[in-house]
Amino acid sequence: MLLLVLFSQPIFAQFEKIIHQSFEIEEVIDLKFDLHDEYEVVSWAGNTVLTETKVQLHDASPSIFKYYLEKERYNMQGELKSEGLFEFVSNDMERKPIRTKTGECYEFVSVRIFLPEEFVKISENHWQFDNSTDAVSNLKEEEKGNE
Repeated sequence: MLLLVLFSQPIFAQFEKIIHQSFEIEEVIDLKFDLHDEYEVVSWAGNTVLTETKVQLHDASPSIFKYYLEKERYNMQGELKSEGLFEFVSNDMERKPIRTKTGECYEFVSVRIFLPEEFVKISENHWQFDNSTDAVSNLKEEEKGNE
């Protein structure tokens, strides 16, 4: 009888995926971020912006997880807004809770953004190109201090 009950219930589990995106930012001076999730900025030696979004969805079925991935719920868009200004925006800024027959699903999203090392932080959501060797070396020293 117990086996019948176990197999008649839908199986919900934890699903995880890492979404990678890259953005060309030639001749861009300013980068602005308007993202739903908190994010970490990492300096790197490349000349593009790379993003790594790690998504974990708990208490959902595989079809629910697949549906939201296909709808690009966790992706972001990058757009050249004006000369020299590139803006990143989450596809879904509202992110309504995911509900199933058995209750609400829990989702955890973490974002890492890899920026070319020539960009320095101006404010929490604003980074600016600075090719001076002092700015780049100061940023590298600051990162070493945080390790």
